[in-house]
Amino acid sequence: MKTMNKTTMNARKQTKRELQAQATTQKNLERTHAKITSITNVDNNINQTAKEVMQAYLQHGAQSDDFGKALIKLASIITHCKLNKLLESDETYREQFTEFKRDIVQYNKYFQCLDTLETLYKTQYTKDGDIITVCTDKAREKDIYKQIEKLSFWNGADLIQEAVLKLLQCLDNAKKRNVTITENTLLEPFEVYDLKSKTYRNGDIKPQTLWTKHNTNAIKEASATVTRSINANKAIRESTTLYTALETNFTNENGEKETITKYKRASTLSAFEITDINGKQVTTVANDTDNALFESIPQRANLTAREAYILKEHYQPHYYARKDEHGKTMKDEHGKTVYSFGTLSLQQIADHHNITLEAVKKCDRNLKRKIIEARIFPQFTEADKKTAHKPRAVRCYEAKDESRKTIASFDSVGSASKVLNVDASNIVKVLKGKLKTTSGLVFEYITE
Repeated sequence: MKTMNKTTMNARKQTKRELQAQATTQKNLERTHAKITSITNVDNNINQTAKEVMQAYLQHGAQSDDFGKALIKLASIITHCKLNKLLESDETYREQFTEFKRDIVQYNKYFQCLDTLETLYKTQYTKDGDIITVCTDKAREKDIYKQIEKLSFWNGADLIQEAVLKLLQCLDNAKKRNVTITENTLLEPFEVYDLKSKTYRNGDIKPQTLWTKHNTNAIKEASATVTRSINANKAIRESTTLYTALETNFTNENGEKETITKYKRASTLSAFEITDINGKQVTTVANDTDNALFESIPQRANLTAREAYILKEHYQPHYYARKDEHGKTMKDEHGKTVYSFGTLSLQQIADHHNITLEAVKKCDRNLKRKIIEARIFPQFTEADKKTAHKPRAVRCYEAKDESRKTIASFDSVGSASKVLNVDASNIVKVLKGKLKTTSGLVFEYITE
């Protein structure tokens, strides 16, 4: 009877989570549909160009030069608009974005070169009556080819190409959905699953019943693709942290193979023995004492069964069987279970136990509190934590002042924010070099 009640309770909890996902989907669809409708009704440059692209497609076909040129023009406008928006704010300004804009302008000269090149050739007959094409200016031809070669290496051109590919993909998907192709096809909304709702942070697949949807259109998808490319380029230039790429392959809602790549910050600790699925040791233990200390935590901190489970699954790397989008254990081509080495996220633990994420986070907070109170790791006590985050003094000066004369000094970022009425997070970004200025001021730490 108890087993039946527990099974029924878990089924109810799972149904509740599915209903929450469905409610989120419905809310997202209504909100995004209204937003796209309002945007596409505006007679702006992007919408007008999108219609011109489809008119060229309907009149001349997908393989025509007219369609190709119009498509690249639309992709260029989308990319320019995205870069302009990023350059307008101090928070998102980056010098390489200005370089991208210059690159795009240069890349557009590519088609001017092709048009000029075409004028250099003419068709004529030989003595034997054969038709041949000859170049009227070999030196000019050579110079144009050199220009085309240089233009192919602009970084900004990559952004345009990615936008073009996304627009073509959306057009191809519209055909697969048997949508009637019109001049508004690139502006019409369609439903897609949220990428973030498909996988957990560690790359494992979520149950398909928990996936959520929203409305979008080809223009928004192309703009989002450009944003991801810009962010990736920015991360490559600025990141000093090591990340691990997590690729997840699965069958999507259309029955097609899909790959989602997420990036997880790599751990700098190796305090645990790493073995393969057969128990064979792969690497040596970095610190046997810390490993034994970790194993003793549940007993010394008097953790509950669920807290001990979270400690083991969320904090201690281990091998676990991977699940597909239907919640079944994944098998390889030989029928063997597919394992991964790592940790489970709190969301995965919540889904595994059919409980809310808030309940799991509460357990996680409790186990951390118990570990601190038990003083198992003295270096991570609350007293030491406060000492480690001792506020640092800062000073500020006007951005336009080349002499960098100090306007005011403060004991901490918090006091500077309060006195100057400047957002503390923006001050921190200036101190870390992520922003040049905030509210016309530059902030620096005061060195002792």
